[in-house]
Formats: sequence, structure tokens, C-alpha cells
Amino acid sequence: MGLNYNLIDDGECSYKIEWVGKKLPMTNMENFLKAYKDMEFISTCGKSSQYVECARDFKRVLTKIFGAEYNIELKIGHFDFYGFISKDNKYCYFSVGDLRTDILGRNTFDRILYRSAKDNKDYTGGSNNYCSCEE
Repeated sequence: MGLNYNLIDDGECSYKIEWVGKKLPMTNMENFLKAYKDMEFISTCGKSSQYVECARDFKRVLTKIFGAEYNIELKIGHFDFYGFISKDNKYCYFSVGDLRTDILGRNTFDRILYRSAKDNKDYTGGSNNYCSCEE
């Protein structure tokens, strides 16, 4: 079950999140999913404050999960984000698809793409694999 929030039109082709009550700390994936998994992401002509906050919180959670010895790079697309997790010259590419859509009844956070990569410029890498944020 998600948290209560309001989406506020900021008048600049964007929406920001107004949390009802206290926002959960983004210290683990469980809190992240409670905050964002059931959230409606409004389609806009640019990167909304709502979407950017979600992407930043995702990076914050990955950093907590993997720890300081791993490097987390996150690139923000229009309504998707992707990046690399690396340690000791070993890289993993990941991609979170369009947050505005459910694919075949599945939430975007239930189908995260990941694969091995040569470096942080390798967007084609190894074989595609998928996991959910809960795995």
C-alpha cells in the first residue's frame, strides 16, 4: 500500500509531490516502494519535480543497499532512468523503464533490466536479465 500524497501543478509543465504526513526515509527498498510503486506519474513535456525526486530517491536507496565501496551512477531520461553500479572495474548496467506505464499489468519496478557491462559507457553489454526491486 502506497503513501498519501498530492500532486501539485507547478505551472511550468511539471508536477511536484506534496507528501501527506511525513515522507518515509529512503533508507531501504521497502520504503522506496511504499512511496513510489503505486504513485501515478503525470505525463509532462519535461522532467517533472515528481519524477526527478523519485529517481534521486532510487539512487539514494541503491547507495544504502550497496554501500560506499560501490559507485552508483544514475542518468535521468524523460520518464525513465538508468545507470551503472560498479566496483573494482566490474560494471552492471541497469534500466528502470517508463514510470508512467504498467506493462502487461506489471509495475515498472517489477521489471528492472540489468546486464554486465565493460565500463560505464557500455550500453549494450551482456545478456539482458530482469528482476523486481523486491529481489
